[in-house]
Amino acid sequence: MYVEKPQHNENDTLLCVRNLKTHIRSDAGEIRVVDGVDLQMKRGETVGIVGESGCGKSMTGLSILRLVPGPHGRIVSGEILFNGQDLASLDEKEMVRLRGNEIAMVFQDPMTSLDPLFAVGDQIGESMRFHQKLSRKEARNRAIELLKLVGVPSPELRIKDRPDQLSGGLRQRVMLASALSCKPSLVIADEPTTALDVTIQAQILELIKQLREETGTSFILISHDLGVIAENCQHVSVMYAGKIVESADVRELFDNPLHPYTTGLMESIPRIGVRKDRLEAIPGIVPNPLDLGEGCAFSPRCSCSEEHCEQKAPPLVEVCPGHEVRCWKYCNHL
Repeated sequence: MYVEKPQHNENDTLLCVRNLKTHIRSDAGEIRVVDGVDLQMKRGETVGIVGESGCGKSMTGLSILRLVPGPHGRIVSGEILFNGQDLASLDEKEMVRLRGNEIAMVFQDPMTSLDPLFAVGDQIGESMRFHQKLSRKEARNRAIELLKLVGVPSPELRIKDRPDQLSGGLRQRVMLASALSCKPSLVIADEPTTALDVTIQAQILELIKQLREETGTSFILISHDLGVIAENCQHVSVMYAGKIVESADVRELFDNPLHPYTTGLMESIPRIGVRKDRLEAIPGIVPNPLDLGEGCAFSPRCSCSEEHCEQKAPPLVEVCPGHEVRCWKYCNHL
């Protein structure tokens, strides 16, 4: 199942990330966790970022919100254009006004993101009181409405509960309610179904789809699960070793994967109607981020690798309209 791509005007771009680079200093050297990422999305669209653990997906989301953990992490270069404004150039005071108000984030683990000492209703209302100057009573009423919107039963009672009194699924719904509290234009959802059982996962993902349709909120959905991406996104970017290696419309990507890494990911998952005695696996391991070399980071694991692949990293080229890939196989003419 694929999600229909919404129709937009040419000038309806909400977010445009250009050549974003985020590095983390360590005792062993500089780690290029985000290495020249380009990303663009329209209003009302859900864009997926997919890849193995450690490929830079979460750090890309944190970089957009300028939440790179310091003092060792820093955005080295790039533009983050949100509604035409470059977030990379804003000071921290301006970013505080924007975070939670115009761009919100749902973090991987709600148990560590929610304060265990305060009722969830107070935590949802905090952002509204800060950004929208609501009274405590107004924020409480709005928190009840939001909990009802995200499917929390008996919201009038649940707002008094602490996070440890809620199940994992309910905590994730509370995180979504908190993210939507100030009606942001963009929500970055980082692995929103992590550690949830399959039934609750499906409910959370259906809720995100429903919220996008009802509120017009755009979503960046970060996941390692290709099924989640296929069901919920209109556009997909595949990451490997800090770079976007392939980017396309979701239907185009799943029907015609071009990068060897994307192909490997596709072949490693079971498919309905296709019988296999054994699923394919991508050989080798994810490279050491401190020793990526100058060539293609995927070349040690790639069956199509040639000598020049190890000597110089390929650029991201458009193979067909809207379908970009970073592989020498498709840009030998450069």
